[in-house]
Amino acid sequence: MDIITQLIESSMAYISGIIDFLPKMIVSILIVSLIYMILKVIRTRTVKWIRHKADDHLLVDFMNGVLHTVNIIIGFLLLLYLLGYWAAATSLIGGLGVSAFIIGFAFKDLGENFLAGVMMAFNRPFRMGDVVKTGEVEGTITEMSLRETHIKTFDGKDVYVPNGQILKAPLYNYTIDGFLRNEFKLKVPYRADVNQISIKIKEILLNTPGVLDGDKGPTTFISSIDDGTVTFTIWFWFDTFDSEHSSLTMQTEAIRDITSALGEMNIEVPGSVIDIRNHETKSIQLTPGKDQKSVV
Repeated sequence: MDIITQLIESSMAYISGIIDFLPKMIVSILIVSLIYMILKVIRTRTVKWIRHKADDHLLVDFMNGVLHTVNIIIGFLLLLYLLGYWAAATSLIGGLGVSAFIIGFAFKDLGENFLAGVMMAFNRPFRMGDVVKTGEVEGTITEMSLRETHIKTFDGKDVYVPNGQILKAPLYNYTIDGFLRNEFKLKVPYRADVNQISIKIKEILLNTPGVLDGDKGPTTFISSIDDGTVTFTIWFWFDTFDSEHSSLTMQTEAIRDITSALGEMNIEVPGSVIDIRNHETKSIQLTPGKDQKSVV
C-alpha cells in the first residue's frame, strides 16, 4: 500500500507541476507565434519588394530561404528563454558549435557544398535562366540552394549539381552577356569559285532570321584543302535572349538555303556539313540538288 500511495502522490505532484507550468507554456507559445508571424510578414514583404527591384531572382530566393531558417532559430531560442531554459539554450548553442566542428570532419563534402553555396549566393557567375555547362552537365539554371544547384538539361533531365563542384570546376556560361557564336563547316569541290561561294554564304546568313550583323556579322574562311575539296568554316553570332530564334533553327535554315543555292549554281556538295558547335563534331549528310533539304 505504501508503494501505491507514493506512486499516487508522485503522479499528483507531476500533474500539479504540469498544471502550474501550462499557463506559462501557453503564453510563451502565443508570444513566439505572434513574433514569428510578424517576422514572416516582414520577410515576405521585404523579399517581394527586393524581387521587383533586383535582376537576380535566384539570389532573392536563396536569401528568402536563409531568412526563413533564421526566423525559425530565433523563435526556438525565444521560446526557451520565455520558459526559463536560457541556460539550457546557451549550452545547446555551445554543443551545436562543437557538434558542427565534429560533424564537419565526418561530412566534409556536405560542409564544402554548404560553404560553396554561401559564397556563390553573393559572388555567382550565373543567374536564373542562364545556359551553363559544368563538367558533363549542360542546361538551364532553374534553382540554387545551400547545397546544390538545379540544372535542367536540354533533353529534359533534372540534374542537381553540388555547389562545391561548380565552385572548383570550370563553368561555361553561354548567356551571361547575351551573345554566342555558332559555327559549322561546309565542303565544296576544289575547282569551285571560293570567292563567289563565300559571298553567297554571307548573303544567305544575313537573311537568316536571328543571325546578327555589324561587328558580329557572319564570317567565312577556308580552314583546309584536302581530297579535292575546300573546307569552309562558317561563323555566325546570335542573341541568346532572343527566344524566337534558336541557334539550331538558324543553322538548319542556313545550311538548307546554302546547299540549295549551291545547287542552283551547279556546285556539287561532295561531302558533308560538319557541325562543330560546342566543340563536338557531327556530320550532316547532304544530297546535292536544286531542291535539296537538310535535316539537323
